[in-house]
Amino acid sequence: MIARAGTAGALAWAVAGRPLPGETQSGDDALVLDRGHDVLLAVVDGLGHGPDAAAAARAACTALASSPGDLVALFQACHRSEARQRGAALSAALVSAGGEMWWAGIGNVEGLVARPSGHERLLMRGGVVGGSMPPLRPARLELKRGDTLVLATDGLSEDLAQSCDGRDPEALARLLLQQHARATDDALVLVARFTGGPA
Repeated sequence: MIARAGTAGALAWAVAGRPLPGETQSGDDALVLDRGHDVLLAVVDGLGHGPDAAAAARAACTALASSPGDLVALFQACHRSEARQRGAALSAALVSAGGEMWWAGIGNVEGLVARPSGHERLLMRGGVVGGSMPPLRPARLELKRGDTLVLATDGLSEDLAQSCDGRDPEALARLLLQQHARATDDALVLVARFTGGPA
């Protein structure tokens, strides 16, 4: 099982994932990067599964980590790197210390923000990063203390929002993976809770 956790900027975060049963490498990967003025959160699903999908996911994360700029620039850098790979689905967010978040998604990496008042979902656009990538239109959202961002590959069932609760990010990531991972695909989820802003 892939399991990582930490803090970055005003976020506490955790990642849980695993490859397709029977495989040793996962085509799903995640990146959390404190860029100083904001934090980049991204989940990548390399097309298919196995070593080629894992290589595509690694290439995407490397491109994201080494590229400055806004979400559009980040997706374009990833798109260029994936031209030499098999392509990927990607959802990513940039979160400032004050709670301003810009997010966007291409393909089938689900994104949602869980709040006490309900959930807000990322509008994902069809396409493939590294293939037929449509124009990107990032959306802006204001996070409040305690809001939880969840990015999950399609190896998890779409009803995972019902399991999002107030437990800490590491426990929630593990719970979502255990309860919602499909037996037919790689699976990975990134959970990040905003800890900044007024109480």
